[in-house]
Amino acid sequence: EGKEKESSTYSAMATEEACTETETETGTTVFGIEAKALRTLVVLCIINFLVFCSYPIPSPFLPGVLTERGVSHGMIGIIFSSMTAAMFVLSPFVSLISSKFSRKTMFVGSLTLEAFCIACFAFIDRLEGTTLVGVAITLRVIAGIGATVCETLSISIVVDVVPPDKVTKIFGLMEMFAGLGLMTGPPLGGLLFQFFGFETTFFINAGL
Repeated sequence: EGKEKESSTYSAMATEEACTETETETGTTVFGIEAKALRTLVVLCIINFLVFCSYPIPSPFLPGVLTERGVSHGMIGIIFSSMTAAMFVLSPFVSLISSKFSRKTMFVGSLTLEAFCIACFAFIDRLEGTTLVGVAITLRVIAGIGATVCETLSISIVVDVVPPDKVTKIFGLMEMFAGLGLMTGPPLGGLLFQFFGFETTFFINAGL
């Protein structure tokens, strides 16, 4: 009888602890997502906005500058498309290697790589002819590598930290921030170029 009482006491204590843990976990969720995961998602949405804002910032003024340096309109199109071409080719491979390295290191490294390439573009107007074209395409391709890693890891992080029934909603939210960035980039780029000039615009863009 004494053992039965002791066992009953332990069961009651375990039940109480389980209820307390459940209440604590429930209290730290927002919209069905844990608070820690929610903070991660907020950071990802902000990064998504800034990254997609940085892509089209050069579009209002870079074609004119390249034309002044003797670059043809067709080649300007190739320069702009080289970044997305790199993303198209490399996307399948990033998902394969992401499991072999630290995602945090790869994510931060990809953002750093993009920022470095954008900053290097600040000096592109000092070049001419085939040298300018070659350097511009190289920088855009390397930036495309960084962008591929960044976007692929963003998706994998969302899948890991968000409940399955919330994933599609979060993807929609991230796409909304990406669209907002793409919409903000061109007018911001035009204003920066107008008031600060070519080099400073790219340095500010790199900071984004």
